[in-house]
Amino acid sequence: MLRHVAALAIAAMFFAITAPGASAHTMLEQSWPRAGEAVAAAPTSLRLRFSERVEPALTQVSLADARGEAIALGAPQPGVGNRRMVSVPLGRALLAGEYEVSWRVISADGHASTGRFRFSVAP
Repeated sequence: MLRHVAALAIAAMFFAITAPGASAHTMLEQSWPRAGEAVAAAPTSLRLRFSERVEPALTQVSLADARGEAIALGAPQPGVGNRRMVSVPLGRALLAGEYEVSWRVISADGHASTGRFRFSVAP
């Protein structure tokens, strides 16, 4: 009996170690403006689409210019008909230059994920 219990415990550990994670962290799938993009016209909002549903109330997005100065943003809003998307209105028009977006989301499974990307507004 003890051998069977030990064999089952070893098998369970093997499957736990080799099984793909059911709760992978949320990844940024796409953004508007896109990462690395040089846009001709300044955006009026940032839109972020993630690999899993996110909670807009628990989503944090910040924007900084090339000098590291923060740009005011509105509160993240849920995407229309898409619980994996958030839209964040800009507090003012962006001038020509480079910008960095930083984000932190809490996915539906409760895991936090973070990331950042850059885009630029062409003169």
